[in-house]
Amino acid sequence: MQIAIAFDYNHDIRSKIKEIASLKWSSQQRNCYLEHSTDNVKLLKLQHTAEVDATKLVSDPQNRLTKAHRKPILDTNQKTLLTAFYKYLKGRRYSKSTITTYTN
Repeated sequence: MQIAIAFDYNHDIRSKIKEIASLKWSSQQRNCYLEHSTDNVKLLKLQHTAEVDATKLVSDPQNRLTKAHRKPILDTNQKTLLTAFYKYLKGRRYSKSTITTYTN
């Protein structure tokens, strides 16, 4: 589990956050991340870089995916169309990676 750090652009906050050694940047999510631990929560509080909203820290190992990453439930007709599209891509000799991207 990780702690996401998001804020409106502020040079002072940005420079303080960049001082944290274990910080990682996600260009896709456009957020900074830290491994979730009590030490890292204390570190954020000590540096006064942010108010930590502990109510947002949720541990839910059974439901880790966000709505954007969940696969939709398909009816029989949609499954048939998807299977046909998969076979079409495979017949056109697209790479396994491309087929997975478009059919998963």
